[in-house]
Amino acid sequence: MKRIFLYIFLLLIFFSMSFVSCTFDKMFLIPTVLDRDLREINVNSIADSEPFKLILDNDFSPIFKDVNGNELYTNIDTESFFYENHHGKLIHAWHFKPKNNYNNISILFLHGNAGNVSSHFQLVLPLVKKGYKVLLPDYSGFGLSEGKAKIKNVKSDAEISLKFLNSIISDEDSKLVIYGQSLGGHLAAVIAAENIELIDGVIIEGAFTSHRDIAAHTTGLGFIARLLTRELYSAKESIQKISKPVLIIHSTQDAVIPYKMGKELYDLANQPKNLITIANKHILGPVFYTDTISEAIIQMVEQ
Repeated sequence: MKRIFLYIFLLLIFFSMSFVSCTFDKMFLIPTVLDRDLREINVNSIADSEPFKLILDNDFSPIFKDVNGNELYTNIDTESFFYENHHGKLIHAWHFKPKNNYNNISILFLHGNAGNVSSHFQLVLPLVKKGYKVLLPDYSGFGLSEGKAKIKNVKSDAEISLKFLNSIISDEDSKLVIYGQSLGGHLAAVIAAENIELIDGVIIEGAFTSHRDIAAHTTGLGFIARLLTRELYSAKESIQKISKPVLIIHSTQDAVIPYKMGKELYDLANQPKNLITIANKHILGPVFYTDTISEAIIQMVEQ
């Protein structure tokens, strides 16, 4: 009889941990869906300039206009893509291309754990203005992308987006780098390590070292959070396997992911590597440090 009670007790513990584990996993993904019938979005500038409007055409490509209806960013071409992921679901992405002064570097930009392309594009445009082509995809369950937002899905979505970008690069001399922010920075290390032959470098901004590390930090529950959080993949393990140049960017004022995590990733990375320490809020590097980051990317791919 005691053995039966012991089995029941262990089963209850197992199912309780499984439930709490799923709850902890949800803290990593906060997707915002885009209504397909919504064609005009009011956008507040993260650079504290005037607000503007984001208008989606019939193909869901973005057009930017100021409050007076004047078109903005006329020196940038934008295109909307839909492509299948490993589960047969459609992933949506915006591809930004400078009309002039393309610098032969294409970027796969992996955004953070919340919002969608309509909120993250402001972090991409400064790079496009500097001459980069940038593919900005949404993960499953984000924006117009189909499927469910899951930890395992964002990884496979990032990988298929890398392969898609590689397939549409027409210039054989072009370089391809991954730029990931926050959750996307964590993904960038993992995807780069597993697809090293497709890339020329990886940029990681404001990223956490592992799911368990950031769960422990965010909840304040220490080893309990670590115990209850699944670790399907880890940036601090993957970054040690990357044999291409690595650029780490992290703000000392980051209130979301501590600077020490970015420094740990830098310490674990192989040479050649570079660490850019910035200020300001979480993952605003491309907006406020455009020139510094752009110069570092160019130097990185020339190594």
